[in-house]
Amino acid sequence: MLLALLVISLTSVALMSGYATTIAGSATHQSLAGLDVALRDAAEQVTYQIQSPANPRYTPCAAAGGSITYSSSSGLTGSLTYGSDQLDLSGITLRAGESLSLSGPQYWDSAAGSWVPSCPADNQDGPQLLTLSAFGPHGVGEAVQIVVTDLVGSDS
Repeated sequence: MLLALLVISLTSVALMSGYATTIAGSATHQSLAGLDVALRDAAEQVTYQIQSPANPRYTPCAAAGGSITYSSSSGLTGSLTYGSDQLDLSGITLRAGESLSLSGPQYWDSAAGSWVPSCPADNQDGPQLLTLSAFGPHGVGEAVQIVVTDLVGSDS
């Protein structure tokens, strides 16, 4: 009888631990999936705004940066900038505790055949590598790199 009670107790503890792990894993996955959608939407919007044929914002040797955070009390706060322009990410859906940040760019150095942190004198209108990062609750984070170029020519 005592042995049966011990087996039932251990089985109950194992089941409860399994349920707790499943629930925690599900919450992390849901957070990461939502963050992935927001990150990819933001990447598309940033790329479009910089390279838009109608209103190009590509800037040779531009600086980029900033962050956007969402809180349930104040909504979206902060901004992402590229060159002298503030990027419009009003269509991005973030949940409480999630944030996006933009860093870079790095510049393509055709002589070295690699990305470099300073703008090369011989390729100022060349491709630029931006990094867009997303962070959320449950310790999840993800990043995507975007390459932007001057699609309309060097007189933009």
